[in-house]
Amino acid sequence: KAATVCWLCLDPFIVDDEEKKKCHDHCHYTGKYMGAAHQNCNAERRKNTRIPVVFHNLKGYDAHMLIKALAKHEDDLSDIRITATTMEKYITIVTEKFSFIDSMQHLNTSLDSLVKNLTHSSTSLLKHLEEYVEQEYEGCPEKFELLTRKGVYPY
Repeated sequence: KAATVCWLCLDPFIVDDEEKKKCHDHCHYTGKYMGAAHQNCNAERRKNTRIPVVFHNLKGYDAHMLIKALAKHEDDLSDIRITATTMEKYITIVTEKFSFIDSMQHLNTSLDSLVKNLTHSSTSLLKHLEEYVEQEYEGCPEKFELLTRKGVYPY
């Protein structure tokens, strides 16, 4: 209530101007109060509302299952945007709520190799996860091993 300037643009609030009027700016994910902002500044500060979903080798078989499921559940198929290398190999699939991407385009090796690289490095890149699991599960190494190995996914 004490704020006199917009936290986004630092211009003063004007009570009589609808665009320069003070409003409560908050994060739409966490609900956390961000600061006092102009109505206009608040409306322009938009975050990407799509949830990123990462598949390793989406371009392979995973995309076909996803396309079949989307075709059943999407009302308007024209809202689905696809980036493909061929008619059968999809790199990204974007819907109104989700953005499906292929991590293999950036990490071109198997998940098994990637996981082994993480856990066998001299300084563990997963030290925070390891500390958390140790604290929560009283040092049970099997729990950490379960989290850092490649899972089995039946198709």
